[in-house]
Amino acid sequence: MNIISRAEAKAAALKRYFPGTSCKHGHVAERLTVNGSCLECCRLKRLKNYHENREENLRKQKIRRDSDPNHAAKQRARSYARDSKLAERAGVKQRNIAAREAARAAGKTQYLSERPCPHGHIGMRFVHDSHCVACNKINCKLRYVAVPKDPARAAAKLAWRQAVAEKRRIASERKEKRLAGSSRWQALCNARQTAKRNGDKTYIGSACPRGHDGLRYTAGGGCVTCAAIYMRSEERKAYDAAYVQRNLTRILARSKAYHARDPARRIAYSKEWIRKNPEKRKAISMTYKAKRRAIEKDGDPTSVIFAWVQKTPKVCYWCSTKCKTKYHVDHYKPLSKGGKHEVSNLVIACPTCNLRKNAKDPLEFAASVGRLF
Repeated sequence: MNIISRAEAKAAALKRYFPGTSCKHGHVAERLTVNGSCLECCRLKRLKNYHENREENLRKQKIRRDSDPNHAAKQRARSYARDSKLAERAGVKQRNIAAREAARAAGKTQYLSERPCPHGHIGMRFVHDSHCVACNKINCKLRYVAVPKDPARAAAKLAWRQAVAEKRRIASERKEKRLAGSSRWQALCNARQTAKRNGDKTYIGSACPRGHDGLRYTAGGGCVTCAAIYMRSEERKAYDAAYVQRNLTRILARSKAYHARDPARRIAYSKEWIRKNPEKRKAISMTYKAKRRAIEKDGDPTSVIFAWVQKTPKVCYWCSTKCKTKYHVDHYKPLSKGGKHEVSNLVIACPTCNLRKNAKDPLEFAASVGRLF
């Protein structure tokens, strides 16, 4: 900024001048020729007055805008009157916007702009972000400097390209095979849809990659044999054990809610399963009896338990019902939950309470039958 005195500015009919010195508030800025006021001081004063009366000023501005429908046009005309080149710049901006939209509609990537970029280039711009094409070329040249080729890197790049080409070739062959067997594929899809409509859990589809028969699940399309192998694997057993350990509380609560929700339906389902799977039921029963005998072996002898039964009153411990001849010897704490086969863990129970209690926690079962300890 050229230094000029106030007298020289008056002689040249200039509205502003720059003395090159600071004002009393320390601002080194232009000053008004008419009264010598610092422009920076004037700006700060106007800003202070605006914020001190901001709400009132906003209210007055809104009144002016709402009362005069041509307020925006008049304000634009005043701006154009103050700056003779503002209308020209606005026209250039509108033409640039129109050119960009036309290029976007035509599917082009560049358009011709009349406005110069920050570096002074007038020419093509990118449609997606309006950046200057010339500046982009310069930046690319500066960013990507040619360097001597490394033989090892060139060999690795060639190997990578060959691997990509081989993958594409294999993918193309697979696609051709799929297209060649499209009729069979459509038939398999129809078989799955038919199974879904009929409510079947499995259907006959294509063989899995491991060579198993085409029996698959209708829900997900997975191979039944592969699923069975995985369910019997050690990996699955370890996962199930870790899952149960992490979510034991939630699993127990969900199981209790299920058993309490619809006991009649659960019992009917159990009976139907026993009818359809007699061999599995027999194996489960034999395993349970073997475990029970192993636990009872470490407990009190049969003679001790028989003597205790003979002298104990035949009154149900849970519901206080008299059961002289029809009674069960119940383990207070179930054997499956760590209870011992000892007299101290035995109580007399009626058949109904014993069967209802099964392997439940004694305190919870007592609360369910209305007995409080």
